[in-house]
Amino acid sequence: MRRNILYTIVVHPVFIVLLTVGLLFTSKAFFRELLGNIRLRKELTKVQKEVNDLQGNSQDLAVQLEALQRPFAIEREARVKYGLRRAGEQVLIVPDQGDQNSTSPSLGDTKVLSSAEQNWRGNVTAWWSYFVGK
Repeated sequence: MRRNILYTIVVHPVFIVLLTVGLLFTSKAFFRELLGNIRLRKELTKVQKEVNDLQGNSQDLAVQLEALQRPFAIEREARVKYGLRRAGEQVLIVPDQGDQNSTSPSLGDTKVLSSAEQNWRGNVTAWWSYFVGK
């Protein structure tokens, strides 16, 4: 008899509808949480990659800082960036090829070089042409 009552309840249409609605709400909540976890894992991976990149940059900057704290590096930076010199030294400024070509050259007067040719000439050739001539 007890089995007959239980069977009647389980087979009743109201029970089946309530069970279906309950399963739908439960599955909706489950999939919402699942999608949230997937989004969080993607975000976590992205943030971990960013942290690793920033740690690498931090290590590079620490190496540069250590190198710039040496006396010869400080002197080099003062000479290059600020044009400073020691007492008794004379500074010679050689104009770039771009500075010479900025004015319009007359025909046969100056040869205009492409950037590849200027790079090829190098520092020694630039000094030679400055002191000796073209």
